[in-house]
Amino acid sequence: MNPSPALLAGLLGCAPLCVYAQSYSSAVLADGPLAFHGLGEAVPTDVAINQGTAGAALNGVHRFVQHHVTGAISAGGNPASFFQGSTVSNTLSSITTVPNNAALNPAANQPFTIEAWLRPTVEENIAVGQAPLSNRKTDGNRQGWVFFQRASTNDTSRQQGWNFRMYSGSGSGVSIDVTGGTYTTGDWSHVVLVWNGSTATLYVDGNGTTSSAGTYMPNNSTPMGFGAYSDPVGGNPFTGDIDEVAYYPSALTATQVQEHYQAGLDAIPAESYDSLVRGDGAIMQHRMDEYDAGRAVALNQGTIAPRGHGIHFPGVTHSVPGALAAGGDTAMRYDSIDKTSNDGGYPTVLPAKAEYNTANFTWEGWVKPSAEGRANAQCLLKNHNPGGTRTGWVLWQRGSSTAPAGHPGGYGWNLRLYTGVGNNATINLTTAAGSGAVPGSYTIGQWQHLAVTFNSATQTASFYINGVLAGSQVTSLGAYAPNPPETDIVPSIGGFSNGTENPFDGDIDEVAFYDKVLSASLISAHHANGINASPATPYATLIASDAPVGYFRMNEAAKAPSANLGTLGSAAAGTLVNSPAQTPGPSAPAYKGFEANNSASAFRGANTYVELGNPSGLNFAGPITLEAWVQPGFQINPSNVIIGHGGNDTFSGEIFLRIESGNYEVGGTGGKATATVPAEDLGTGAWVHLAGTWNAGTWTLYRNGSVLATGADATGPTTVANANWAIGARGRWKNGPGFPNSDAIAQRNFTGGITDAAIYNKALSEAQVRNHFLASIGPVPLTITKPGGVITLEWSNGVLQQSDNLGGWQDVPAAVSPYLPADGPRHFYRLRF
Repeated sequence: MNPSPALLAGLLGCAPLCVYAQSYSSAVLADGPLAFHGLGEAVPTDVAINQGTAGAALNGVHRFVQHHVTGAISAGGNPASFFQGSTVSNTLSSITTVPNNAALNPAANQPFTIEAWLRPTVEENIAVGQAPLSNRKTDGNRQGWVFFQRASTNDTSRQQGWNFRMYSGSGSGVSIDVTGGTYTTGDWSHVVLVWNGSTATLYVDGNGTTSSAGTYMPNNSTPMGFGAYSDPVGGNPFTGDIDEVAYYPSALTATQVQEHYQAGLDAIPAESYDSLVRGDGAIMQHRMDEYDAGRAVALNQGTIAPRGHGIHFPGVTHSVPGALAAGGDTAMRYDSIDKTSNDGGYPTVLPAKAEYNTANFTWEGWVKPSAEGRANAQCLLKNHNPGGTRTGWVLWQRGSSTAPAGHPGGYGWNLRLYTGVGNNATINLTTAAGSGAVPGSYTIGQWQHLAVTFNSATQTASFYINGVLAGSQVTSLGAYAPNPPETDIVPSIGGFSNGTENPFDGDIDEVAFYDKVLSASLISAHHANGINASPATPYATLIASDAPVGYFRMNEAAKAPSANLGTLGSAAAGTLVNSPAQTPGPSAPAYKGFEANNSASAFRGANTYVELGNPSGLNFAGPITLEAWVQPGFQINPSNVIIGHGGNDTFSGEIFLRIESGNYEVGGTGGKATATVPAEDLGTGAWVHLAGTWNAGTWTLYRNGSVLATGADATGPTTVANANWAIGARGRWKNGPGFPNSDAIAQRNFTGGITDAAIYNKALSEAQVRNHFLASIGPVPLTITKPGGVITLEWSNGVLQQSDNLGGWQDVPAAVSPYLPADGPRHFYRLRF
C-alpha cells in the first residue's frame, strides 16, 4: 500500500475500527463528475508491415513509435518513423520488434545483408550505447549481432561513426567488431552491413569503411529490434528517425550498396529506391511508413487505393449523419478550436500523390457548414503550397447568403489556383457576388454538393453547386502549376494539414478526386443521385464507375475511443492518441474497490495522451475538482500534466493537475497549491490517488485522501475558449504546433500510468475526496485489543501515526504490526496511506 496521509483513527480501548465502502467507480459516479474516464482500454496492435518477399511472416509490432515523420528517400515522399529512447525505463522506449525467424538467422557460413537509413537526433550516450538495430540474444551466451551509434562529427575526442558487433555464443564474447563512417546529428546516414559467410564489411553512405573476418553464432530465440535492444526489449534505446530497414539472404555487392545510396539521394532516380530493394531480393523490407494503429485511416476507395489512404486527426468527430438522401452512410464533422480567430482544427491529411496533383482535375464532395465564413477563411480543401512560391489549389469558405453586406473576402465558395511564381492566384473564382439568396451561396446547416474542375488545355476552372454551374474563370497570371508530387506539400480535408490553420466548421462527406475533367452532365448526375432517396444505382457505385483516383466516403468509425462515464456522456468522450499502452492499474486484492484485473493507460512522456476537445459542458468557470489515480514514472519532462485544459494562445487561461519540477500541483494561471512529490511515489510503481479542488479563493491538493497543500487564487478557473482538455498532456491549444506529434515539452506529456481520471464542475469536500480514496482501498482495520492485559495494535497496511490531542499527527518510528505502545499518557492512533 502506498503511504500518504489519510484518516483512520483508533482510540485506545476501542473495538476494532474498520472502514467499509462501495467500489471506487460507484463512489465517484455518486458525486456526479462531468467527465470520468476509466482508461486502460486496449488499443489496436500497431503492425509494422513487411513489404519484402517473406510477407507477413516478418511483420513486426511498433511500440511507442511516432509515425509519419519526414523520410530519408528524396523521391517519393515516403515517411519514416521516429524513436524516442527512454533512459528511464525499458518499458517506455520506442521499439519495433520482428519475431525471431530462421530466415533472419541463417547459419554462420551463410551470407546476409542488413540495411537501413538512420537519423540520430541526439549525441552518443556513452552510458547507454544507443542501438538502432539489434538482433542479439543477451542472456547467457550471447548470439547474433547489434549496431551501435558512436560519436558524431561534433566530437572528435572519441570513436566516431557506426559500430557493428557479432557474438560468438560463448559468454559475452564479441567475435566481430567493426566501426566506420561518420554522421552528424540531425542528418540521415545510409548504413549497411554485408556478411559473406566469413567477413563483415560495414558501408556508410555508400562507401565501404572497414571489414573484419571471423565467425559468429546466429540468434536462435529473440526478436529483431529497431530503435532499441530486442533483448531485453527496449534496452539501449536509440533516439532519432529510422527508415527503409531491409534484410537480404545474400551479400550485396559494393556496386549494389552504392546504387541504393544514390537512389535514396536522387530526387528523380532512374529506378525507385523501393523497387531497387525488392529487385535485389530483400525478404524483409520495412519501409516504416505505417500510420499509428490507434489513428483512424481515411480509406481511399478510388483507383490508387491503398496508396492514397489518408489519416484523420484525433479529435475529428466520426459517424455523424451523412449527406445522401438514401441514408445508411455517415460523414465526418470538423471543428475549430478557436471560434473567433479560426485557428486550430482536426483535418484529414492525405499523401502527396501524383494523382492528386494532375494538370487536369476534378474534385467533388458534399459539404454542410455549421459556422459563418470568417475573414480568416475556413479551408474546406487544401491542396496548395501556402509558402512564398505557391503551387496547387485551395478551396475556401466565404460569407453565406445571410452574411452582412461587405463581408471580407466575398460570399459563397472561393477557388484559387497558383502558377508557381509568387503568391498571386491565377484563378480566383468566388461563386457569389454579394449577400442575399444568390445561386452561388450556401445556407448554414444545409448540405450542398460542390464540384470544381480545371481543364489545362483551355486553362479554365469551373465551379458547380448542386449540379449547376455557378461560375467559371480562365487563368489570368499564367498557367496553372500543380504541386510537385511526393513531397511534404500534402492535401488535407477540413483545414490545413498542420492542424493549426484555417479549419473548417461543419460536416464533409463523399469526397472524390479525379485526374480528369468531369463533364457538366456527370456532375449533375452525381448530385441528382445523392438527393434521391431511392436511386436506381447506389451513390458509391455511380462514383466508382467514373474512376476517381481518390474516393473517401468519410464513414470510418473512431479508433481508440476513450469512453466517458460522467454526466456529459459522449459529449466528453475522448480519443487515445498515439496508442498509450495498457498497464496493470490499482487492482484487488490490494485495492479492494477495483476489479482484480483493472487496467490503466501508460503514457510515455511523448505524444501519448487522451484528446477530450473543448465541449461546452467542460468549458466552465468557478468551482472545480480534478481527480485521478496516477503511477508516476521517473519524469522525462519538467512538466507532466495529468489532467489539463490548455493553456490558451496567450496562456492567460489554463487549468492543471500535474507534476511540475518534482512537485504535485493543482491550479491555474491565478494561483496553485503545490507540494513536493514524496520519494516513495516517483518511479517506484506505487499508485497514488490525487485530487485538486478550487472553491472560494483556495486551491486544495489531496494525496491519498488527505490534504497535502493549499494555495490562494482569488479568480480561480475561468473558461478557456481556444484550448482543449486532455489527460496525460496540457491540452491542445489553437496554435499547438505539429499536434498530435509535437515535442513533449510543448505538450507537457505525462510519464507513467493514469486511470480513473475525473473532472467535476464543483469542489468536492474533504470528506468526499477521502471517501473516494477509502472506497478504493476497501476495508482497512486498525484493531486495538488487550490480550493478557497488554495493549496491542494490529493493522494490515499503512503507516501508524500517533497524537496526544487528535492534532499534530506524527509517524510512530519503525512501528510494525503488532505494536505494543509504551506505558504513559493516553494516545490516539490512526493509519496513513
